[in-house]
Amino acid sequence: MSETTEKRGRIIIIRDCAGIIRIEMWGGRRFREKRYLADCRFYPHGHPVRIHGNAACYAGTIYAGAGNGQLKAVGDYAADNSVTVGRMFIISFDL
Repeated sequence: MSETTEKRGRIIIIRDCAGIIRIEMWGGRRFREKRYLADCRFYPHGHPVRIHGNAACYAGTIYAGAGNGQLKAVGDYAADNSVTVGRMFIISFDL
């Protein structure tokens, strides 16, 4: 699978054969695939965030363990398809 990654400060844009995703990590955290939990919301008419001109139909918050059994928001993302979201995160609908 061919993938290109573009970094702009704390924003990472990943493009692969499935689509494109924009990830913003907060507090100096480094993004790694399938390390973080994320919620997922679908925007049928597009999310306000656009990625290189593409409408982002999926967006959500990225979470990590806070060390006390709780989850802490550590970033957010926007993507143009659900396949890319599922490849990048552990998706939870209970967050």
